[in-house]
Amino acid sequence: MHFLILGHLLFVMYSIPLSTLIYSLDHYIYADDTQLFVFCQLNFDSGIAHLQNTLQQILSWMTANHLTLHSSKTKFLLIGRKNQLAKIQLFT
Repeated sequence: MHFLILGHLLFVMYSIPLSTLIYSLDHYIYADDTQLFVFCQLNFDSGIAHLQNTLQQILSWMTANHLTLHSSKTKFLLIGRKNQLAKIQLFT
């Protein structure tokens, strides 16, 4: 039982530097799950560019620290009004 608690503590200590990369984004961290939130009310392109830059920094940090980002578990969810979403061209 003590090893389990120590394992969680060590993981948190090991991954604390990650918080310096995501400080500018709204985020939620629970154990080994992290959710990032970007609100792009006024400038969608700027918000997405900021998110992409942060994700690249996270990927670089994880690679340098022998961690793996599971792309199959990584999701992108875009929420907005129909008329706003209709204006957005993704992945073109």
